[in-house]
Amino acid sequence: MKTIAIQDANILIDLVSVGLFAHCLSLDYQFTTTDIVLAELHDEQVLAIEPHINSERFSIIDIDADTLSEIFIASEEDTRLSVQDWSVLFYAQKDDGL
Repeated sequence: MKTIAIQDANILIDLVSVGLFAHCLSLDYQFTTTDIVLAELHDEQVLAIEPHINSERFSIIDIDADTLSEIFIASEEDTRLSVQDWSVLFYAQKDDGL
């Protein structure tokens, strides 16, 4: 099984802005992010990523209400990370990802 690489907004923004997002997806990892991270991006950044979502080369984790509640609690207990960053950390730990 491939290692899961869960990306936060900063990584996505940087990869899109330098034109390396598609190249990144050719690596032997399963790339994903959370729906609340995707919501942080500007429309043009999402437009650059959407074809890869549609082709299933990049996936979006839809966070259910119970999990989102857990993530909010974690973000309130430790405010060094945003809720969005906590969401990718949560799934990276859960799925043994990067």
